[in-house]
Amino acid sequence: MNSDRKTELLTFSEARKIIPGRPDLSTIHRWANQGIKGIRLRTLKVGGRRFVSKAEIEVFIAALNKNSDSHLYQQPRLKRLPNLEILDEKLEQELQT
Repeated sequence: MNSDRKTELLTFSEARKIIPGRPDLSTIHRWANQGIKGIRLRTLKVGGRRFVSKAEIEVFIAALNKNSDSHLYQQPRLKRLPNLEILDEKLEQELQT
C-alpha cells in the first residue's frame, strides 16, 4: 500500500472524525450512495465494506464548496438612493407648515 497519507483508506467511522462537523455515519453513506447537489463521495469497496481516502474527502468538500459558495461572493445590487436635494426640500416644506 502507498505510504502517502492522502491515499490511506479509511472506514466511514474513521472518516467522520476528520470531516468538519463530524457528520453522522448515515450522512456519509448518503453522500456515497446518493450524493448531494449532484456530487457523490467516491469510495472503494473491499470485501463488502466501503472505504474512502482523505484525498477523496477533500475533493468532495471542495466540489461542494465550489458549487454552493458562488452566491456568497456576488456583489449585492445597490439600491439607488433618491435625490437627497428633493428630500431636503420636502423636509423643509414640512417644517415650515
